[in-house]
Amino acid sequence: MPLNRKLLSGACALLFTTATAMSLSPVLSSAQPTTARSASSRPAYDPALYSDGTKTNRAFKSLRWRLVGPFRGGRSTAVTGDPTRPLVFYFGAVNGGVWKTTNAGQTWENITDGKTDLSSVGAIAVAPSDPNVIWVGSGEGKPREDITYGTGVYRSTDGGESWQPRGLANTQHITSLRVHPTNPDVAYVTALGHAFGPSPDRGVFRTTDGGATWKKVLYVNDSTGAADLSIDVTNPRILYASLWKFQRTPWGMDAGAGRSGLWKSTDAGDTWTELTFNPGMPKGLIGKIGVAVSPANGRRVYANIEAQDSSGGVFRSDNGGDTWTRTNSEQKFVVRPYYYMSITADPVNENTVYVMNLQVSRSIDGGRTFSTARVPHGDTHIMWIDPKDPNRLINGNDGGATVSLDGGRTWSTQDNQPTSQFYHVTTDQSQPYRILGAQQDNTTVNIAHRSDRGRLTERDWYPVAGCENAYIAIDPRDPNVTFGGCYMGQLTRHDARTNMRRDVSVWLGNYDGLAAADVPQRFQWTFPIHFSPHDPDVLYTASQYLWRSRNQGGSWEKISGDLTRHDPATLGRSGGPVTGDMTGTEWYATIFAFAESPVTKGVLWTGSDDGLIHISRDNGASWTNVSPKAFPPFTRVSIIEASPFDAGTAYVAANRYQQDDFTPYLFKTTDYGASWTRIDAGIPMGSYTRAIRSDTKRRGLLFAGTETGVYVSLNDGVNWEPLQLNLPRAVVRDLRVHGNDVIVATHGRSFWSLDDISSLRELSAQVMAKPVHLFAPAPAVRWVSGGGSGRATLTAGANPRFGVNVDYWLKEAPKAPITLQILERAGNLVHGFTSEGPAKKDSTGNAAADSAAALARAAQRAEALAYEAADSVVHARAGSNRFTWDLMYPGPKTVPGAIIDDGSTDGPMAVPGDYAVRLIVGADTLTQPFSIVPDPRVSLTAAEYRAQFDAANAVGARITSITETVERIQDLQRQLDERARQASAQAYAAEVREASTALRKKLEAVRAEIYEVYTKADQATLNYPIKLYQMFISLNAQVLEGTNPPTKQHGEITSDLGGKLDVQLRTLQSLEDGDLNAFNAMLSKLGVPNVFVPKKPIG
Repeated sequence: MPLNRKLLSGACALLFTTATAMSLSPVLSSAQPTTARSASSRPAYDPALYSDGTKTNRAFKSLRWRLVGPFRGGRSTAVTGDPTRPLVFYFGAVNGGVWKTTNAGQTWENITDGKTDLSSVGAIAVAPSDPNVIWVGSGEGKPREDITYGTGVYRSTDGGESWQPRGLANTQHITSLRVHPTNPDVAYVTALGHAFGPSPDRGVFRTTDGGATWKKVLYVNDSTGAADLSIDVTNPRILYASLWKFQRTPWGMDAGAGRSGLWKSTDAGDTWTELTFNPGMPKGLIGKIGVAVSPANGRRVYANIEAQDSSGGVFRSDNGGDTWTRTNSEQKFVVRPYYYMSITADPVNENTVYVMNLQVSRSIDGGRTFSTARVPHGDTHIMWIDPKDPNRLINGNDGGATVSLDGGRTWSTQDNQPTSQFYHVTTDQSQPYRILGAQQDNTTVNIAHRSDRGRLTERDWYPVAGCENAYIAIDPRDPNVTFGGCYMGQLTRHDARTNMRRDVSVWLGNYDGLAAADVPQRFQWTFPIHFSPHDPDVLYTASQYLWRSRNQGGSWEKISGDLTRHDPATLGRSGGPVTGDMTGTEWYATIFAFAESPVTKGVLWTGSDDGLIHISRDNGASWTNVSPKAFPPFTRVSIIEASPFDAGTAYVAANRYQQDDFTPYLFKTTDYGASWTRIDAGIPMGSYTRAIRSDTKRRGLLFAGTETGVYVSLNDGVNWEPLQLNLPRAVVRDLRVHGNDVIVATHGRSFWSLDDISSLRELSAQVMAKPVHLFAPAPAVRWVSGGGSGRATLTAGANPRFGVNVDYWLKEAPKAPITLQILERAGNLVHGFTSEGPAKKDSTGNAAADSAAALARAAQRAEALAYEAADSVVHARAGSNRFTWDLMYPGPKTVPGAIIDDGSTDGPMAVPGDYAVRLIVGADTLTQPFSIVPDPRVSLTAAEYRAQFDAANAVGARITSITETVERIQDLQRQLDERARQASAQAYAAEVREASTALRKKLEAVRAEIYEVYTKADQATLNYPIKLYQMFISLNAQVLEGTNPPTKQHGEITSDLGGKLDVQLRTLQSLEDGDLNAFNAMLSKLGVPNVFVPKKPIG
């Protein structure tokens, strides 16, 4: 007889209303910080920050985050498809929100950004009976060290257009979410609960009212969560669920055994029977279980079971779980079970089943034998199969989501998903500079900050030294040479010119399966690697010791003792009693952070992951423990930022989330660590701190990267405000200030850049007290390839806006239009721009609020998360505004409606030099100087820049001349026609008509020589030859091509075409002086009004 244990859900059920569930914030239920500062004094986590523009300080809104990329997918463990639309699929990124494709994975679009705070996705499901209903369970369920917490369940009833939180916020990590096959309001959630601490909010939950209330229907204790659940679609009252004991610590994990097992309900979750000990199940300790009922046969159940002593594998029951048979015992299906174990049954064929692990494996004989179904990226986690068409698949893996429409023979690309997970970021000194970091589950990345091709694509990045977990150090003398870390202390040197790699590891780089206590060098998963800011020959790296090389890793010198606590209790095996997992990821008692003062050589700082900070002021000869007394035990020192202004000042970002404490910890010292000040006021609970960086120009301007986004302090950490703006909610693992930009490494949304923080450096309470303030613009680089829109596409990162950024502060929105002018050094006006005036009233006296223009104005004035920079109409919003002048002078005057066959009607670009911007707001006129500097890659003299400018102006002047001449001729022709009409009823009608027609033809002959009279459509010039107007426009493009002085030919062509134009202008002058004067004389004699001749000279 099988030993069954029944569990009545009513005995432990908890009823949650949505309001109650949402109040159980994960940050409030976390362990309280051991510090004098009370958590209650912190602002509460505010989910509206990511969707409500009023939550952001208007003084920051002229700034806007720009997605750099790369577009290469990061981990996804949640996928689904629309059962009614064959090209529509969804995936959830582990730290990047929900994405939708309408073309089977050719492109993806995020459908949660700006609508909700949903970030980490653990599960997603489309209701089978209503594809407009989408359920999302947040918080990744594959509990790696780098996971982030979720904020409960979310639901959309309009296909993702809007989202509502639906409770269970304190579950933190949701492993699966299943929706009833015929009722979209009935759903089940399996919750792992807190990954780093015991909590009651774990197990299986059920809602029958669309998430308004939840009932906990399966629960055993506060350390055992639920791993998976499967519904028998032939009888939805039948459920199978697996429970799994799991707990992480800062130094490892304890997974499996305890009450881990498999359970069944036949009454929709009201009561449960344990199947763990039924005949055929493994006899030893049980770990994680993936379970799937065959939709083709409700009696057939598949389970992928982790069990002790290799007794696990793929199991099958053909009688609803009463008895079991192990159909496959291959070890590959239970490798690293805490990370894998998902199993999916084919909806049509009961003998076809898929198992996810390092690769996707498929069986067509009921789980006995398997073949590999290769997907674009390894480490596979989840598979959704269309319930009616088993050829329609979507797989989630460590490289993102991938779609197949042919049963897995071919798959869509994953290089179109900007969900890369980066640990750190650094920048080089190239021009334009490049951004480097290591992408989890992929390679390192070296990507251009801006591209000469207009947008950032795969052509703009490549891998460098190291692998997925690396710090990267760049040779200060040669940006082609990088040093990067990898597993267990592996360290490589890479030369991008030759793609040559060299191993320069301190010691052996493979200790798989060994506990931290048994290895000679304990290197952190992301161990530090840094060049000295004072000596380009000196390279540092760190295990539990600090190491220094003076020959690019050819040899290493140990310059410290063990700078960690190295408590033996933290150095044991990791994994659990069922399966060990010693990959080096959990190695503890390591140096996690390192910095050398950029002010004074030899002032060295180290911070350990177990809570110690040391300093050496003699280049490593001796060390002093300067750990803050306020540090609770085993606090991780994540980043040490040595001040760029004072040798004795340093900033520390620390965290304790691995002890279920989600408090931010930021510290500052100004006396080499002798004393420390806590500086994290204003950062809410839940936003635990990963990084802190100092601005390099403004003392006291600090940036913090947290688990929920970016914060800024203008007063050296006394208080902080969110600088989230349009940045999606994502973990910010690191930041870097480079020049005028701030770059962030997100752990799920790739790299982003806050371009040009000049206004932030000048911002102060005094500035904001003024009615108007014009910030000093930063120098603008005249890049030879121009720039971009600042907005990413669905497949490429955005180039920065090109030109000079003009930021200004308006305390209140002015009632009258404002004006912005660009001036040359001598004061000559280059360009003038103005804001819009108030909406004009229509004939009824009402403002034209229903017009498209008015709607556009309303959208422009809306309280956005961050404002787009203006480039033509000046913004006049209350707060900070930005206008970007593209360095272009006004173009020539052009013929309205003319077809441009080839060429450009642009004006010339401003030459490098000094300029000014003038802002006029009411009675206030403010002026700031700025400079334009040349592209550092181009070697042109000032005279050569000026020569191109003058040549373009000369060509533009001729285009303007033609345009005005065409207008002049057309006006004369109109008047001639009008005079003939006026005389049509008179006796002299024929005389006037004949003279008018003759003169009109002569004028038309001139117009036809200078302008394409007969060209009314593109490529019509292939039949009607181009004239001088088009020739000059083509020449204009040739002169403006690139950043180059004009060629001799350009001047010769200008003279040649100019001579031909002058002939026609003289002909026109002759006609006006002769024929037209004679015609007017005739009109005067007849008493008919003369044809008006403009006083402006021709040409």
